[in-house]
Formats: sequence, C-alpha cells, structure tokens
Amino acid sequence: MVYVLVSVLCVLVYVLFFRHYVVAHYAGDAPAWFAYLVDKLQPRFSVEKHRFPVDFFLEKADQLIFRALLVIFLSGVLFHSLNKSVWQKFWAKETDASPIQRASLRILLYLGVIYFSRWLHEDLLEILIIKEFYQPISFYALFNLPYPNELAIHLMFALTLIGAFCAIFNFYPALMGAVVAFLFFVMQGYTLCFENINHRDVTLMYALLLFPIWLRSQEYSWVLKLIRACICVFYLMSGLEKSFTSHFTWFFSDTLLSYLYFFGKPAGLWLASHRGLVYLMSSLVLVLQLGFPIILFFRKLTFFFVLGAIAFHIGTAVVLGVGGFYHPWIFVHIFFISSSFFERFYASLPDILKKNTRRLFH
Repeated sequence: MVYVLVSVLCVLVYVLFFRHYVVAHYAGDAPAWFAYLVDKLQPRFSVEKHRFPVDFFLEKADQLIFRALLVIFLSGVLFHSLNKSVWQKFWAKETDASPIQRASLRILLYLGVIYFSRWLHEDLLEILIIKEFYQPISFYALFNLPYPNELAIHLMFALTLIGAFCAIFNFYPALMGAVVAFLFFVMQGYTLCFENINHRDVTLMYALLLFPIWLRSQEYSWVLKLIRACICVFYLMSGLEKSFTSHFTWFFSDTLLSYLYFFGKPAGLWLASHRGLVYLMSSLVLVLQLGFPIILFFRKLTFFFVLGAIAFHIGTAVVLGVGGFYHPWIFVHIFFISSSFFERFYASLPDILKKNTRRLFH
C-alpha cells in the first residue's frame, strides 16, 4: 500500500511541478538545472527538437516517469505483496550446478568471448574515422577519457584474448575472468559514446561481470541463478519496451509489418503478405518476452522458452536481416543448459581425452 501511495504522490508532483519544464526546455526557457539534466539524460535533445514536435518529448517524459514508478511498484510487489516464502525458497534452494558444469561453462563462455570480442575490435576500428563525434558518457566523461587510438584498440583486444585463453585453460580463471570482463566492458562502453544505443552485448556483458565470482569457489554457485535471472529480466524489459512504445497495442499493431517492408528481405516480404501470421508472430514474441521470467520458478518450461527465444532471434535474422545466427543473445542461453547434460557429455568422453583435459575440468 505504501508503494502505491508513493507512486501516486510522485505522479502528482511530476504533473503539477515538473511536466511543464519539458515544454519550457523545448522553447529554450527551462531553468539551468533542468537543461543540464536533460543534456545528460538525452544529449540529442537539441538536435531532435528540430525533427519532432513538443508532444513527442512530453510523451517520452511521461514514459520515463511511468517506468520509474513501475520499478517502485514492482519492488513493493516483490518484497511485500507476494508470498515471501516463494522468494526464500527460490534463493535457498540448492542450484543444480556442479564442478563439471562450472568448468564447461567457463570454457564455452570464454570461447564465446574470443569470438564476440572481435566484433567490438572491428567496431572500434571503424569508429576511428568519426572519432571527432565522440561524446564521453558515464565514467568516460568523469575521468575525461579520450577515444583510444589504433594501437590502444589493438592492445585492449589482445589483452582480452590473452585473458580469455588463460581462463579457458584454468590459469587463475577468476582473476583472468575479471580482467576480461573489465576490458570487454570498456570496449563496449566506447561504442556507446556516440549518442547511440546498442543492446547486442548486454546479456553477455552481465554474464562476464558475474561469472568470475563463481570461479572463485564452487560454493558461489548461486551466481548461476543470478545470471539466469539477469537474462530473464532483459527479456522482460524488451517486452515492456514494446508494450510502452506501442501504447500496449503491440499485439494488434502494424509495427512488425512496417519493419518487414522497411528492411525488404525476401522472407520478410513473404511474411508481410500474410497479415494474420504477422499478428500471430507479434503476439507470440510479446508473450515470450513478458513470460520469460516464469522459467526461474518453473524449470520444466525452460526448454520451451529457450527454444522459442532462439527461434525468435534466428527468425529476426531471416525476415529482417537484423542480428545473426551467431549472436550474443543466442549464445548466453548456454547458462540454461542443465548440469546433468554436462555430466553426461563429460562421462561420454574417451578416458585418454579426460586424462589430457583434466586440468580444464578440475
């Protein structure tokens, strides 16, 4: 109840005392503190106000407040409204993780880093030609970090590869994992300092930040649950974003249809010619993303949701040409593979191979 009252109070304060500042800033008459805040949160405002009417920005501001209040409300639901025993049982329950699973995921994760970090390396080199448009954000601005030159880009990439190989071969894996996470985070952050948003690496980034904790000790196997929870939350956020931006009409809107025509891929144009199928696919995508966190509590549904998520990403690549078959969002589903699968796979290896790879798995 307290969270509901706080939410209502926040809405009243926003509507009565702050919403008009959006219109004032659009006209160039807002207080200095508000202008500074907008420049930090939306640095492209000064450019985009020449492209969109003031109502567009009012709607964006309303959405921002609504999302913040949604977080407050859901926090209240999670900590007070729901049966607390559900959450206690979830975190207290023994994870299915095993040493073989941890070792297998370590090898797979850092093999993935070797593959996906080359994308960041290529991105950073390509951006060099437009480095004059570099606008540092977050700690890049705090520490006044310049855009790296070609040598620094190569050096970060090389150190990432060295750290990944060390982690794969179980050489100080926790330390090397932390180094890889830091370097990957820094490289990925530089690509976001050009007033653009790219969610390609976000799930992989969180996995890299958390996984070294588990590498310190098998006792920290709860990290696997946390990584799974983060992936589920990102799917939920994607579904909520579709709902908010479409004003909750995504199920029956022509948004997907317009994307299919815009990208003009043969498979996409074929799909666009079957409007009923387009609406069905739109609905299934939203159900998948909004319902993905269910697998945290109903593990038997994991296979179906993960399979659906992989099909979604592959389908996006086929009909829109966006993403690809080898994509970080597909790759991170390795964390939903059961411990028993890894155990059976390791047990099926020839004895001589087990002997020669003993260091990797122990």
